[in-house]
Amino acid sequence: MPLQFFPMRQVLCLLVLFIAVTPALQAQTKPKKPPIIVRGDPIEAPGPGSTTNAAPAAEAKSEVKAPAAAKGTGSEKDPRFVDFTELNSFEFHHPDAWVGDSAAVTANANEQIPVPLRKLDKQEVIITGFLLPLKYEKGEVREFLILRTQSLCCFGVTPLITEWVNVKLGAGPGIETIPMDEPVSVRGRLHVGAVIENHAVTTIYKMDGAKLVDY
Repeated sequence: MPLQFFPMRQVLCLLVLFIAVTPALQAQTKPKKPPIIVRGDPIEAPGPGSTTNAAPAAEAKSEVKAPAAAKGTGSEKDPRFVDFTELNSFEFHHPDAWVGDSAAVTANANEQIPVPLRKLDKQEVIITGFLLPLKYEKGEVREFLILRTQSLCCFGVTPLITEWVNVKLGAGPGIETIPMDEPVSVRGRLHVGAVIENHAVTTIYKMDGAKLVDY
């Protein structure tokens, strides 16, 4: 019988029956997932003070310190190990270059250096840091800075005057390979005191007769 001859009540009943049966048919045809089998205890986030087997993040070689061994006496036979924790242990304020003469500027600068650091003057020391070349001769480095951190020479950060030592090599060959990305150790005679140029302090730590060493 054509659809138009069905009574409206029968059409509505068929429609309701179709809507009610369809979800059941879909549930029968939908594939079932295999059951999940849980073995062992669930993993929980580590709490305070807990330990894990995760490898710790590598620490950047940004700063180096003297070994924890004996500091030494500062003599030729027993050089003293010095690190930048000592050299940078105070805040230095540059004297006004236009007030007073060079002697006054020098005196003001030297008074700021703590007495324990002044006692390092003219001692044989070993300092470890990062090398920044200053002067070449015949393709070899003869003068350089030893810097407290690698970032001072590689990323353009302006160092404090207490964060470098001006180093001049002694007699012998210069440095051909420049290990700027690895710390180096330098041995020589340390000089502590203000160096004045044009009435301004240019450095307070110098080293001469220096050579690279391993320890």
